[in-house]
Amino acid sequence: INYLVKQGLVEERFVEEGKRVYAVTRRGLDVVRAFKEVKQALPIAEKEVVRRPLFFTDVL
Repeated sequence: INYLVKQGLVEERFVEEGKRVYAVTRRGLDVVRAFKEVKQALPIAEKEVVRRPLFFTDVL
């Protein structure tokens, strides 16, 4: 969370009785929207990983 605060994506606020809360900034919302756009433009297909043996013992 400290990184997000330092980058200006989230801000720390103190409310009643000294409670600490965090709020997303305008810049934070812009970053989230940009990631959503990238995700829609470049859909990542979840595919099964095919594992192959490193050594073939039946090859002559």
